[in-house]
Amino acid sequence: MCDCGQRGCLEATVSEDAIMRRAIDDGIALSSGPSLDELIKLARANNTAAAAILTDRARTLGKVVATLRDLFNPDHVTLGGQAFTSYPEAMRDFAQSFDQTTRSPRRNVLVTGFGNRVQEHAAVAVSLSVLHADPLNAQLL
Repeated sequence: MCDCGQRGCLEATVSEDAIMRRAIDDGIALSSGPSLDELIKLARANNTAAAAILTDRARTLGKVVATLRDLFNPDHVTLGGQAFTSYPEAMRDFAQSFDQTTRSPRRNVLVTGFGNRVQEHAAVAVSLSVLHADPLNAQLL
């Protein structure tokens, strides 16, 4: 169930909290408490239940991204965030789900090259935005 009280919304389906609740509900033994990193390690160690949770999330995200891409029709889609970068083993499932859902011709859908450091790079971009917008008049402290 989502914090909003609904069931089936995206947050209640693919968020880290939802993934960890599902792992606990499925009886996956997590020695250090709910940890996405540990779930990923278990999946990579051939724990089929852990891998199924991560691939199910990838399939759901494939449907959502395809629907949004069809709706907004951008030239390119760049995927970021740990759902795409932390467990690349599920990208084949994402791509299949995306391809089965989209109604638009295939275009560029890329995963960010920043890996698990997207947030760090985003913070730098925001911090430097004033300098990039007007380098000659930027006020430095």
